[in-house]
Amino acid sequence: MCGIAGIFRKDYQPVDLQTLEAMADAMLLRGPDGTGFHVDGPFGLAHRRLSILDLAGGAQPIANEDNTVFTVVNGEFYNYPELRKSLERKGHRFRTNSDSECAVHLYEEYGTAFPEHLTGMFALAVYDARKKSLFLVRDRAGEKPLFLLNTKELFAFASDLNALKRIPGVDWQLNYDALADYLMFMYTPGRATVYRNVTRLEPGKSLLISANATAFQSYWTLNPETRAEVGFGTAAQRVREMVTESVRSSLLADVPLGVFLSGGLDSTIIAAAASQVESPEPLRCFSIGFNDPAYDESRQAERNAEYLRKR
Repeated sequence: MCGIAGIFRKDYQPVDLQTLEAMADAMLLRGPDGTGFHVDGPFGLAHRRLSILDLAGGAQPIANEDNTVFTVVNGEFYNYPELRKSLERKGHRFRTNSDSECAVHLYEEYGTAFPEHLTGMFALAVYDARKKSLFLVRDRAGEKPLFLLNTKELFAFASDLNALKRIPGVDWQLNYDALADYLMFMYTPGRATVYRNVTRLEPGKSLLISANATAFQSYWTLNPETRAEVGFGTAAQRVREMVTESVRSSLLADVPLGVFLSGGLDSTIIAAAASQVESPEPLRCFSIGFNDPAYDESRQAERNAEYLRKR
């Protein structure tokens, strides 16, 4: 879990580095392993890093070969190995072993259509110094957050609302409709947040920002009408293969891995699939117990973990 943030000043005044630093400080819990910044006149990027891949060389923002495209990424690209091989065959040169670097080279290769090639959980920003534009993307399921602040003077984004609140001179007005939704549903649906001038980039959406235009685009939508006419056995086998592949692809890391394990079916299936993947270290399972027996699954979780260890 990293943290990203950025500012585009509509008045074309230089971005204040101290403001970016304050925004990064507000996201310390998201990324305790380092910070990085890039400022180019009215554009600025900030990154808080939680090191997962390329611990020594994967600091962000990451640039392309000629330092004209920069990216900050929160999340992980699960199809990074395949993407890297494909991009290298097309002539792109990587500076790091970080999956995040794929974003700048994909942008060079496919422009704003590049999110269609990504599989994973992510929220990211790409700054194009030649076009003076900012391109924001959020993953298909919306697993990684991305908040947008739009005022007369500037546009800003961040992984955390607290980071946006470090920007001075903003009139923070409550959105009472969204607040009522939160009190009723424990979340705010759609793009709304509890502040009037802050929205969320929706899942599967991208946003292109420049001096001349602001354009939202949907790069992925779920089609509920899609059906496959197959038998139960074939469907069950296909689900098994898809779950196994999904878990395998998410275990790419240069740090020890773990699984949250309850006594339920879903986490046990994920742990079982993860335990089949070859790893230099044994898979660690983490559970939580409660004094109230109605909510406590720790004994069943322990049985599940013991069974997986014996396989």
